[in-house]
Amino acid sequence: MDTLSVTSVPIEGLLGHHFDRVPSSDVLVEEESKARERGVSAYFWGHYPELPLNETSLVRLLLVARRDWADVAIQADALPLRAFRDWLWLSLHLDDDRESILALLRAAPPVFANDAWTGSTCALAALRASVRHAEKLHDRLAQATRAYPPAPDAEPKLKALEEDELPAWLRSVADVAIGRSDGHVLLILFASTLVRHDLSPRWNGQRSWPATGHALRAIYEALTPKPTLAECQQVAGIGGVPSNRTTIEYATYLITSAVLDADPREVWAWYRELLLKNDDDLCWQAKSCHRRAVCYFSLAERLGQLPDPFGEWRSVWKALFVTDRERARFATLDQNGQYPSLHLLRVGAELLRQAPSRSGAWKFLEEILDCTRILLDGYARRFNPIKPEVILDMLDVAVRLPGGAWRTVAGNYRALLSSATNRIYVAAVLLEAGALFSEIESAIEVAPHRLVDTIAELRNDITVHHLCAFVSEAAKRHEHEQSEEASAP
Repeated sequence: MDTLSVTSVPIEGLLGHHFDRVPSSDVLVEEESKARERGVSAYFWGHYPELPLNETSLVRLLLVARRDWADVAIQADALPLRAFRDWLWLSLHLDDDRESILALLRAAPPVFANDAWTGSTCALAALRASVRHAEKLHDRLAQATRAYPPAPDAEPKLKALEEDELPAWLRSVADVAIGRSDGHVLLILFASTLVRHDLSPRWNGQRSWPATGHALRAIYEALTPKPTLAECQQVAGIGGVPSNRTTIEYATYLITSAVLDADPREVWAWYRELLLKNDDDLCWQAKSCHRRAVCYFSLAERLGQLPDPFGEWRSVWKALFVTDRERARFATLDQNGQYPSLHLLRVGAELLRQAPSRSGAWKFLEEILDCTRILLDGYARRFNPIKPEVILDMLDVAVRLPGGAWRTVAGNYRALLSSATNRIYVAAVLLEAGALFSEIESAIEVAPHRLVDTIAELRNDITVHHLCAFVSEAAKRHEHEQSEEASAP
């Protein structure tokens, strides 16, 4: 055996002694085996307890990494627990070292061969580290711009990092990955992971610099030819276990296929199929994702490429009546009732945001608002999980449409503006769409509440403080403009 090898050492000889209570080797091996049985996606991105390698084994592997990345990748894959590999990448500071990330990505054994998972995960670890590296580097420089006093060159450096350096870095990673024997499948599967990560809600509603979006763009550019929907479906099976439906998030791969520009007719047909099946993961998106999330945006892009997008949307809405809205009325134990319809409504709203000047846009917006009211009023159970405030998500669409009639639309829902949280949310939504602060103020104020009072009231509410800051900045600019106008000769 190579004197630096640790692959034949039993678990007891690899485990560090940082913790007193560790399950027995038999338990750890059984848990590892069960995790692997769920497929590579669930195995690699699942949550595992932290188990450290002992110092002797770790030093040996660090020495191997200095000498030969192919060797360390083989030995890492042979470690009996994924937690040991996680500890190794952490100890190697993989997230901080671009050369090491690329070296591991080049040298790691194939993750996929003959349309199946080989058991290896090192290349996935390198891809994950590449995105984490971008996020960490951005966060460090962003902190410098918030320091007091700020560094004089921090802002231009951050801008250059966001616009040039980090996107170029992620493109270089994708270029290396596509050169692997399993590169095509590997990048499609990793793209699905990025999509899933992008859909996960943030605890305070805020998102950091969108490294995942730039990584998806890099993967899109590297994949030539572009993957078909059938390929995305095949990778979904490879990433999970086809005989076990719970191991495969087909809805995530649907969105991935849309992001990677699969044929719009095929994407829309698969979307319709999952909606009619009341797909759990698609319903999770409707429950959890922001109104402008990639799941709605990408599907709306593909819908907009069809000859009659409004007609296609209406056809699916009608088809969902029995499978979704009627089920919500009579199937009292169904937890997903009306969520497919809500998902479709948000895709329709996003379609209008992307093409507000399309013929028939105003009529279609009125239909969407009517459909939303149907969703809210037609629920027969005691508590509707879809709240009345959901209709406020559509108000920014009205601002984008030609004609300036959005104030009338907003006026139809003034009853919902008695809530301070709703007022600040609507103000932010309308500002984002391009409405003027003065117009928003008059449109959404409800006596005796003024918008500036609402900002002050909610400033310390952690769930909406970022919205307050956004609206407050607009209020300051408006006040400054009024002051300049008043002082002008």
